[in-house]
Amino acid sequence: MLSEHPPSHWDSPEIWEEPYPPGPIYGPGWGLACGGWHADFEALFWWRRGQDIPALVTTSDAGTPQANAGVLGLPTTTVLLGNHKITDANRTGGRVSVGTWFDPYQVNGAVVRFFSLKDDQANYRYSTDDNSILGRPFFNVSTSAEDARLVGYPGISTGWVDVDARSDFAAGDVVLRMMLTQGNCWRLDLIGGYQTARIDESLRIRDELTSTDPGGNVPVGTRVAVEDYFGTRNQYHAGVVGAIWEYDRGTGALSVRASVGLGNMREEVTIRGQTTTTPPAGAATTVDSGFLTQPSNIGTYVQNEFAAVPELAIRARWYLSDHLAISAGYNFIYYSKVVRPGEQIDRVLNLTQVPGPIVGESRPAFSFQSGSLFMHGLTVGLHAEF
Repeated sequence: MLSEHPPSHWDSPEIWEEPYPPGPIYGPGWGLACGGWHADFEALFWWRRGQDIPALVTTSDAGTPQANAGVLGLPTTTVLLGNHKITDANRTGGRVSVGTWFDPYQVNGAVVRFFSLKDDQANYRYSTDDNSILGRPFFNVSTSAEDARLVGYPGISTGWVDVDARSDFAAGDVVLRMMLTQGNCWRLDLIGGYQTARIDESLRIRDELTSTDPGGNVPVGTRVAVEDYFGTRNQYHAGVVGAIWEYDRGTGALSVRASVGLGNMREEVTIRGQTTTTPPAGAATTVDSGFLTQPSNIGTYVQNEFAAVPELAIRARWYLSDHLAISAGYNFIYYSKVVRPGEQIDRVLNLTQVPGPIVGESRPAFSFQSGSLFMHGLTVGLHAEF
């Protein structure tokens, strides 16, 4: 019996022999509307490696002789701050990613990311109200032995020491992505492009003492305020290559992004100091050197180093609608070369530099002390297709 309907284009055997256009069956919006643009808005809950600092503040048992007060290595001395890491607390932040496809089959595309962490600030304050003996320890070139500058000692002076550490981080990248292969519910893409980062940190150490010694070198009531500042800036520019693997089952998806950046880290260290002496009567005087900051190490120093930055990002998504999904994941980033403030401190001092002339070795000295930095943590966010 003949069909009552005329032949259709779909009845032609040739149509089934035509190849499908190249491209993945599933794009990054698996389960979502297959739009040309996609975006992620994520909250970051990350932890980062802290910076090492030497012993900065000490105290001693009551009754310790003045010559031994605050001196490292003695059983009567306690380190109040130092010989450990600081600025290593959990930090929150945010990341925005926007991507697009260059073809309807989602073979080639691009992704732009920017992320930053909330400025981290740690403050430590010590006063003779709590510790009658308060010292700033150092190794004395003149005596070739451990020593301490006393901010507070009974009958000699009262005072305080304040240490403020700050850290700021931001990064971003622009990559092109191209599908390499695909299978049932999965695809593998190659990515390559440019990435950048900026890591700014500072360590400020301030102290102030007030003379209480009638037989001292300065009148009772004289105030001496000292400030040491160590600042670092790391600026990273590099090329990046990697891969993205994605798997989707319709109601949710899993993605893994692995990459490595190779490029230049511009490292900058700024060291400055100041000492202000204010007598009970008369004008204050100021010199441009502190305690750990002397003419021999004060200045701004710059160097460039080759750096490698591997990154791993794992993320799961659960679809809420055709255009929206929620996500959760884990991130790890490692910077092979950075300079950090606490690690630029030379605690070997020759205090004859001011007012001079210097006698003996010129210390503290500056030399770049580069280390590494890693950060990792959890992410939660929203994924949208439009």
